[in-house]
Amino acid sequence: MSSVGVLQIYLNRGLAAFSEQAFRAGAAYVSSKAMHPPLNRISLLITTCAWQVAISALGFAGGLAVVRLLSIEQYAVYTIANSLLGALVVLGDSGISSGVMSQGGTIWQDRCKLGAVVNTALRICRGFAIAAAVLAVPVALLMLGRHGASFTISLAVGGILIPCFVVSVRNTILQIPMKLHQDVQPMQQIQFGSQAVRLLLLGVALPLAPFALVALAVAAVSTAYANVLISRRARLYIREDAHTDPAAHREIMRIVSRTLPGSIYYCIQGQLAIWLVSVFGSTAAVAQLGALGRLGMVASVVSAVATTLVVPRFARIPADRRLLLRGFLIVLVALSLVCGIGLAVVALFPASLLWVLGSSYAGLDHELMLMAISTALSLVGGVLISLCFARGLIPSPLVAIPFAFAAQVLFIRLNDMTTLNGVLLMGVGVSAAILVFYGVYLVIKLSGHKQLSMVS
Repeated sequence: MSSVGVLQIYLNRGLAAFSEQAFRAGAAYVSSKAMHPPLNRISLLITTCAWQVAISALGFAGGLAVVRLLSIEQYAVYTIANSLLGALVVLGDSGISSGVMSQGGTIWQDRCKLGAVVNTALRICRGFAIAAAVLAVPVALLMLGRHGASFTISLAVGGILIPCFVVSVRNTILQIPMKLHQDVQPMQQIQFGSQAVRLLLLGVALPLAPFALVALAVAAVSTAYANVLISRRARLYIREDAHTDPAAHREIMRIVSRTLPGSIYYCIQGQLAIWLVSVFGSTAAVAQLGALGRLGMVASVVSAVATTLVVPRFARIPADRRLLLRGFLIVLVALSLVCGIGLAVVALFPASLLWVLGSSYAGLDHELMLMAISTALSLVGGVLISLCFARGLIPSPLVAIPFAFAAQVLFIRLNDMTTLNGVLLMGVGVSAAILVFYGVYLVIKLSGHKQLSMVS
């Protein structure tokens, strides 16, 4: 047997042992007939939360390995490529997964019909992949070339981004049947295994070849590994040989046509800081912004817990404005306390936190604080947006997008975009503006009527 086969066997055994030992008690309690339904739900939520923390911890460790093992120049290339990948995934989805979720919700028990919807979505994705290839390679050549990457390296980065983007969007769609059947824990185990593979490969490959291309290739391998397992699991709920459905195609494309403008805008907004620094700033500033963002991944744990525990409960609150306002205020106060504690830690121990990133990023105390403030504001704003959507309260794109765009233009003009400090200040201002917009919108909507409908 090859060494790769042996490695895979031991990895699978290790993940199985981890799952059995870490969650044996929780699983036993969930399956207990003597347990009351509310405790069943609490146990499931705790288990889901525990898995999410473990997944985030592995992701953070992998990101930290990349920060510490790559030079500033190589990490700048990695940061730009990673931002391009994030943008491509947002554009590649553009509402396709929402279309699958909305249609699958009514036919989720029919493997043939659900398979037809999923296969239709995957076929649409192939068309988006061609458009992405046309977009990604020239942009990669332009942005990476400005920071000293050769034409060959830039072309190779673009070549890695395309399959990685395609597989990432495919994973998103294939997970939907699992979500509809509430097959959550196996899905999280696959994500945990993918992050474990990534961390293992990074630990082996980067010390021998500390290059951005290697880190990107490892990410592509771990994503493909997850795709194999997700595809296998999805077969339990869909028929792979189901024919595409013209009606499903029309409905998905209708949703895509409505969400594509917002996807394009929020894709640009989400990556704007990296792109501004890559165009106007230095290579060192790009690497510094990317490295500081890795510390911000800690907030992803809080975000995951909020979307898993808080948002569904908010969605189930009866349509009474007093209950909804009280729930909103409790969430806002709790998030503010968590963010306040986090900001206090950053203010008291900046040198220790920067030490985690390595000596190349020492002395960025002020920039770290700005990144922490921006991350905290984005976290609270993101949860508020989720609360809005959970109640069917969606502001018109004709209002939300111009408001966010105006805020960006204002703070870009007020700050120097050639410096890392200026870009971070712009991020703080825009995040604060979006938080205020959705906070005011939610309060107005919840205060407008005694009985609030689920649909606005």
